[in-house]
Amino acid sequence: MDFADPARVDRQIEETAQGLTRWRQRLRDTPAAAQEHDPFVGRRGISTRAALQSAQSLPDSLPGKDAIARWIAFLTIERVTLEDLVELETTRRAANHVVQRLGRQAWSLRDLGLEAVMHPDPERRALASDGLVWRADDVSSNALWWQARRHEAAIQLGLASLAELEAPFAPDTHADALASIVLDETEDLARDIIGKGKAWHDALALGVASDALEGWPSKLTARWLQELFGDTPMLQGLKIAPGTLPPARNGASFARAMTRFGAALHRAAARALCPMFTLSQQPYDAAPASYGALFASLLATPAFLRRRLGLGAATTLPHQRAIARALLIGLRLTAAKTVVASRENDTAAREAHASWVSRAICASAPGDLAGLLPRYEPRSAAFLAGAIAGATLRDELTSSFDEDWFDNPRGQARLREVDVTARLLVSEAQARAGAKAALRFLGEPFR
Repeated sequence: MDFADPARVDRQIEETAQGLTRWRQRLRDTPAAAQEHDPFVGRRGISTRAALQSAQSLPDSLPGKDAIARWIAFLTIERVTLEDLVELETTRRAANHVVQRLGRQAWSLRDLGLEAVMHPDPERRALASDGLVWRADDVSSNALWWQARRHEAAIQLGLASLAELEAPFAPDTHADALASIVLDETEDLARDIIGKGKAWHDALALGVASDALEGWPSKLTARWLQELFGDTPMLQGLKIAPGTLPPARNGASFARAMTRFGAALHRAAARALCPMFTLSQQPYDAAPASYGALFASLLATPAFLRRRLGLGAATTLPHQRAIARALLIGLRLTAAKTVVASRENDTAAREAHASWVSRAICASAPGDLAGLLPRYEPRSAAFLAGAIAGATLRDELTSSFDEDWFDNPRGQARLREVDVTARLLVSEAQARAGAKAALRFLGEPFR
């Protein structure tokens, strides 16, 4: 790999990253087909320890030196753990589990998890949850093996830890500390909303906002997202690419779509300011995640519900409560997942799952589901930092431009002013401020 031409290196990293993204989508859709294709064929030179060392030896004066090194570290870890991810997704999506009390059909563990959390009938959810727990061992073990392999790969690559790459936290700030801050601040509200004595699957079911019924289109598409904001200066000249959107199952589906839209807006604005891919689009970046959290929160903002979704006085508050509850549970789960992802071996990860996820949902989470439900997610720390920063950003926008900042040209222009020169890192003090801001916003409809 020749590092004499940084622009060429930047292009190769971009091509490799885009190829990996396409392959990941194929893996989600058809795992068997993804096994036949290696996204790193012809691109291995940009994903090795030698390449990382070469990047680290570049002049400190070179713009984007650290970003290039981070990308190479990311791609290298992805490449060396690719087979572990394939094994996980193959077993997670294999429809070879028959649960007699659910009928004769064969289930994948992924679909059993969806049934346990999203089905409207509590008895059906209980049957699916029991079937899932009894059959979770292989997939849970594969997920935690992949996690442990990623930690090991980071050390072998020469990083101090995997957190050095994945966790956008200020120096000497750790996952447990930030997660504790978020859970502590939102504990009382969570207990009031979730209640006591619920089974884990019923607690999670409260987080999908199935009772947010009004204002949605029949199908969730990128066009719908564009139409919500398409005539505003905020999107002018930008190519917004939110990626594959989830099916329109419930209110949480639309919140996820808004999250992807917000992150895509940040990435597009950054690319418009800086053509260098490695500098404008960084792995495990909390800044796009902060925009994602900001835009998801619009679905619990009364002004947005009235003006954009057309809700009336009778439906606005129930919808606001449903989405706020989903966002609260999602925030707390993200905090717990960040802790689980920080553990370097399966035993520690299972212990963290049992304690932290149980606390997050105010219900006992089976240890057998560690890494499966909720899924192990390498981006958890970035999502947590983004949620914290997004809550603070929402407060700033509301203070400056009122609740309808999304309709204010100056508020829209503010979102175009992204910083590509410095990585967003969250400290404990910022976490406390962000968690308090999130609590004020999410608690408002329940007062």
